[in-house]
Amino acid sequence: MNFTLAVQPGKTYLFHMVNVGAFAGQYIWFEGHNMTIVEVDGVHTDQAEAQMIYLSAAQRCSFLLTTKNETTANYAFVASMDTSLFDVLPDDLQWNSTGHLVYNKDLPLPEAAEVAELDEFDDFTLVPYDHLPLYPEPDQTTEDHTVYGEYSHPFVLEKDQIIDIVVNNLVYPAIPMRRDTLVLHPDGNLVIRFKANNPGVWLFHCQAKNTPMLGNAAGNTKDLFDLSGQTHPPNPLPAGFTTKGIVAMTFSVLAALLGLAAIAWYGLADMGEASRVEEERRIARMATDETTTVGTANERSESEGSVRKVAD
Repeated sequence: MNFTLAVQPGKTYLFHMVNVGAFAGQYIWFEGHNMTIVEVDGVHTDQAEAQMIYLSAAQRCSFLLTTKNETTANYAFVASMDTSLFDVLPDDLQWNSTGHLVYNKDLPLPEAAEVAELDEFDDFTLVPYDHLPLYPEPDQTTEDHTVYGEYSHPFVLEKDQIIDIVVNNLVYPAIPMRRDTLVLHPDGNLVIRFKANNPGVWLFHCQAKNTPMLGNAAGNTKDLFDLSGQTHPPNPLPAGFTTKGIVAMTFSVLAALLGLAAIAWYGLADMGEASRVEEERRIARMATDETTTVGTANERSESEGSVRKVAD
């Protein structure tokens, strides 16, 4: 990144950050400085101090940063891509970006130090500044409607209904955090409760999915019942063998049978006169070697017996 920001000592700066990526989350930290979070996703919060924050795709965060009262060094800050989201890391992927807070332009810009672990601030502990309490127990109405797409599940809501969207379960705080983009970790828990007070057709979707910006689930704006082009899951696996599978299995079995036949033919084949004579000679040599070995062993045993008698 090589971004530099000239700062003055003893000042407090307000940073607005957004992850404009389409997939990977980002860990962000400033060496030698703490961040004081004051807003996430457009919702002002009580101040919360953090050493490292995490922004998933489309998440926003505003925080205060107070500079030091001296100009004896410059400091690196880092945005590190969440590589755990990738199945394979390309060789040319640069997942760390480094910038600098410049207190003194005449001093060198240090390399970013390695961190022992990526321990981000838990944004579920944030408290909205307006202290809006948890909505009451929810109402929910669902109805099938084709404009939402064949592979999605619609919720048709009445005005001011309270809605729960539950992914597993957890204890509800009295004053919950409010965001429009959330991170759900593997095997994690999440409950989203909102009031239906903004009429319209709204998609509730995974950020990593290719989601249309306008229209229905297929992105069609003229005919909302036209779902051509909508995203769909992979086709299900066939219930039995396909034609390709049957052909592959047939040739595999045939190859195995031909191999067994070749082994049996080789074992039953006539060795021929020359081969038979050579085999008889080999067996005779083996018998001679065995007789010699046994005779040598007997002689050694008798010799040892004689030695014991003399000693006695």
